[in-house]
Formats: sequence, C-alpha cells, structure tokens
Amino acid sequence: MLPSFPEIEDHCAGEAQRAIDRKMIQISPILGEIRRHVQFEGDGSIIFRADQSIGHSPLETVSSEVTSSRMPLHRFRNEELPRIIDEIARQKAEALTKQLFDTVGRATAETGNVVDGGGKPLDEDLLLQILEKLEHTFHPDGTWNPPTMVVSPEIAKRLAESAGPDGLGSKNFQMSLQKIVSRKRDEFRNREANRVLAG
Repeated sequence: MLPSFPEIEDHCAGEAQRAIDRKMIQISPILGEIRRHVQFEGDGSIIFRADQSIGHSPLETVSSEVTSSRMPLHRFRNEELPRIIDEIARQKAEALTKQLFDTVGRATAETGNVVDGGGKPLDEDLLLQILEKLEHTFHPDGTWNPPTMVVSPEIAKRLAESAGPDGLGSKNFQMSLQKIVSRKRDEFRNREANRVLAG
C-alpha cells in the first residue's frame, strides 16, 4: 500500500474544488455573484428585516455523484479528472441555482415583493414596477448599484435590442427610472443612518 501524503492530498483536493467552483460559475454565472460565508454550527439562519418581520432559512444539502471506471493511476488524471470535475460542477450548479431561485421565490412571496406580469412580455412599465418594489444600494459617492437581473436568453436579447444609445428604454422610461433611483437613494441613506451597529 502506498504511503499517505496529507499535505499533497489537501493541495490536490483544494485545486479540484477551485476547478469545480470555476466551472460552476461558467455554467450558472449568478452563482459568482453570491457572497460566501462559513457557518460552523446550527441548522439554519434567521434574517431580521427592516419591517420587523423575521425570515427563517434552513440549511439544505447539495450533493453530486460521479462514477469512474478503475484504471491505472498514470491515465486517470489525463482522461478522467476533467470529466469528473465537469460532471460534479454541472450537478452542483444545477442544484444550487434551483435552490437559490426557490429561496428567493419564498422570500419574495413572504415579503410581498412579487410583481406578476400576468403573462405579458417584459416591457418598460413592468420593469419599472419591479425596480420600484426592490430595496436598492448605492456606492459611497451616491452612485446607484443596479440590481442583478436574471432573465432568459430570449428576454436578455430583447432588452439589449430595445436599448437606445443612452441605455435601456425611451426618454419617458429614463425619466421614470431616475425618479425611482433618486427616491431609493434617499431611502437607502435613511436606512444607513438608522442602522443599529453591532459592537
């Protein structure tokens, strides 16, 4: 039996995990937008919202499974490892993306932040309704940090085609958007001023 080399094994496991993470973000780019933190104990998390409501999020497990045929060690890295990494990344990306949208769907339903288009295509009015419902964030210099929108490729293409030289939409849309952003900037500043700091 070959001896064990823990440092080498840890290094290889870390490299494989980083390769899986990179591939997952290629498969589902929204996963790259999510900040990470390590939770060492407990079975979920709680969020205390500005409107005094409380949201509970249980921990959920995501797993992947890959079968590999036995082969000589010198051939394994060249032939099997990329396939295994790709398959693990695909399974995890699909499961995490579904989990993300399920969690967001539950949270928006609980807080009443759902905009139902009634089956209509996404247009300027509907987009303004969506932006009105959201809490927005701003950089220290006051510039708007636009929210990330996840849409189908067809909608993304249509939005890109409808964008004029100054960005998305008509002049009326741009004026309405600026009013929303200005109001949301004031709300953001009020939230930040009233925030209770831990310490």
